[in-house]
Amino acid sequence: MSDDLQVGAIVLSTDCSYVALVRRSSSNLWGFPRITLVGKKHTEAAKQAVRVETGVVLSQTFQNVTFETEEQPGTTVRLYLATGLPVTELAPEKQCSTGAVQAAWFPLRQVFDSDSDGSGGLVAPFLADLHRYLNSNLDVFGKELATDSELTGEELAECMIYKRRSWSGVLPVSFLAQWAADRKLPSPCYDTVHNPRVLHMQCVTCILPHLGLQVTPDWGSVTTEDATQNAALAGILFLAGSVGKDSPHFITTLVGSDPTVRPTPLNPHQAKSMLDHRLQLVQQQKAQAARAFEQRRKAWDSEVNVLEQQRKALSKGGPQADDVVKQIACWQADMPPTEQAAVQLPKGVMSFPVLRTRAASKANGFADRGSAKKKAQEDRPQAELQKAQAKNPIQELKEILDRHKWQQAEYSFHGQQDDGGHICQITVHDAGITGIVSQPCQNQRAAKASAASQALSQLVQQGMA
Repeated sequence: MSDDLQVGAIVLSTDCSYVALVRRSSSNLWGFPRITLVGKKHTEAAKQAVRVETGVVLSQTFQNVTFETEEQPGTTVRLYLATGLPVTELAPEKQCSTGAVQAAWFPLRQVFDSDSDGSGGLVAPFLADLHRYLNSNLDVFGKELATDSELTGEELAECMIYKRRSWSGVLPVSFLAQWAADRKLPSPCYDTVHNPRVLHMQCVTCILPHLGLQVTPDWGSVTTEDATQNAALAGILFLAGSVGKDSPHFITTLVGSDPTVRPTPLNPHQAKSMLDHRLQLVQQQKAQAARAFEQRRKAWDSEVNVLEQQRKALSKGGPQADDVVKQIACWQADMPPTEQAAVQLPKGVMSFPVLRTRAASKANGFADRGSAKKKAQEDRPQAELQKAQAKNPIQELKEILDRHKWQQAEYSFHGQQDDGGHICQITVHDAGITGIVSQPCQNQRAAKASAASQALSQLVQQGMA
């Protein structure tokens, strides 16, 4: 016998589906509860190890079996088997003398699939003998933990778990990626999630972008790689129709929702509440649209009244008719070609904006300086234009666009014309204003001001100023 002997226990739940493991600060690995034997009976020392490292007090006797291995030269570990324990919260004693810092239940099936190194290093030497013992006593411990029988549907999903050491063929992640590529679909992606039902185990969800769904296995794996392969396997089974959205082994949810919470089916009361909310929203949108249309209708009615007054002024003649002619010449460039063809002004009037006179400059939205300033103010056709021209039209347009948080206007010059005039074209994308061209002006500054003035007029007409 070796010089040192450590005794402990393999503690299984009532149905032998979970096993209690502890993590020690010295190795940071999970293992079975155990303690160094010092002057006590072996079974009593094993129960003490379970109590100190997990908090579980064993009242029942151990099974008539022990598992023993030489962990290292000079140290032998002997484990007894305790079964029938309820799955409750485990916790080692504070300042545990054995160095145990954490205790938890793990699915026994996952522990059997762990590697002989890494997280399974302290349990691996006992797993083969434990598996053989449980399978040889099925009448005592229930159904066999591993089966070679052919299963389909939900039964297939229940036992079809990726096992790194026993898996053969194409890896599930590679298979699913190739399946999506063959169909020119977005590649599936994966995300690590926290599943409260599988504490201390890795859980990964498989996201299927072309469906907007995520499929999550409702079990954990020892490593992240195994969890990712199992998530891909869950996605394959879902796409193949082997499992449905109500499968007890997988959780299928919409992308963006919690992948570990099963969707709750709607009842008639919840469905009615959702319909009422939708109806209320649609009615609000309808009322907003009706108010907006009413505002536009009033604006159209107001414009019709102004046009009727201008028409009467043109019929009567006189100074008011001259003002109307100037205004029409100012916004005629904004008209579609069909409307321009309908406007038949007397011969000679169309050349009015082209003339380099005080009136022409004013009609183009640019006031002469010096002694002609007062006369230019008197030539303003009506109160709205007077308000619009209180500031430089370029600056005023900039302030309006800043107030709406719109992109600034774009100006482009088409060079000097044959008659010596400059023409500027303005575009305001956010207001839908395009193709406005100024009348020929003495310089580019005047042409730019003329284009800005016409854009202001259109914003006023559309109720956006």
